[in-house]
Amino acid sequence: MQARALFIAILSVFGAMCAIQFGASFAKQLFPLVGPVGTSALRVGFPP
Repeated sequence: MQARALFIAILSVFGAMCAIQFGASFAKQLFPLVGPVGTSALRVGFPP
């Protein structure tokens, strides 16, 4: 039971790291199109 909980915790951390990196790379491509304020608004409004 404890091994399963550890696996779920590690998987959750890995998923969170991937989501942050995906959002950052998506935002990088948006800067030329909508600017810094628009990029921030989209990242807050539509989290991956």
